[in-house]
Amino acid sequence: MRVTLRYTGLLRLAKGRGEEEILLPEWATLGDALALIAGDTQGYFVLLEMPGERARTIRLEDTGHRLQDGARITLLYRFAGG
Repeated sequence: MRVTLRYTGLLRLAKGRGEEEILLPEWATLGDALALIAGDTQGYFVLLEMPGERARTIRLEDTGHRLQDGARITLLYRFAGG
């Protein structure tokens, strides 16, 4: 299946691009996709968008979510404002 990884913040600078498409087996989980990311993801969280579903935020530690073809995974850095 095809999954799109989208990068923000310093991870985007480190990767040299804003997104990439990866190929994963049909049984792949969020953890399988995140394992392919080279770089420090400490402090990030995930916005997971599955076809036909509403987007949801997920902690990086919750890696057991099964993916679907066409899923989009956005890594967002935690920040505070005010």
